[in-house]
Amino acid sequence: MLFKQPPEIVALQRWEEGRFLEVERDYARAWRRALSGVDLAALYRKGKAIIERQGRPRDLAESKAMAVAMMNRDGHRYVGLKEALDTFRIPEELRRVVVSRWKAEGGPPLQEFAPYTEARKSNADENAIRDKAAAVVRRESALLTGRPR
Repeated sequence: MLFKQPPEIVALQRWEEGRFLEVERDYARAWRRALSGVDLAALYRKGKAIIERQGRPRDLAESKAMAVAMMNRDGHRYVGLKEALDTFRIPEELRRVVVSRWKAEGGPPLQEFAPYTEARKSNADENAIRDKAAAVVRRESALLTGRPR
C-alpha cells in the first residue's frame, strides 16, 4: 500500500536538495529583510521595562502566560498587533493590509488572528493551524510578489 506524502514533506525534501519555488525565494528575501532591521537593543529595553513592572517570570510557562495576558488585554490588542508589526519591521503597505484584515475580523487577540503562533493541541487543531498558515503565506506572498497564488 502506498501513501501520498503530505505537501510539507515534499517541500522539505525539495528544500534539502536546494530546490525552491520562486515565491518561496521572494518570501524568504522579504522575511530576511524584515528581520535584518530588528533592533535587539530596543527589544531588550522594552523587555526590561516589562519585567520591572510585572516581575520576572520563574519559568517558560509563566513567561508565556505573561505574554499571552499582555497581548489579550482588552483595549491593548491593537497595541500588541502594532508591536508585532514594528518588531518585524513590516513595510507600511503590508501593515495597512494586515490591520484592515485584523479590523475586518473584529480585532481578535493575536493568537486567534495568527493561530499558527499558538502551540498545537491536537491533530484537528494542527490541521486548522497549518491550513490557516498556508492561506496567510499564500495571501502575503501574493502581496509581496504581485502574483496571485
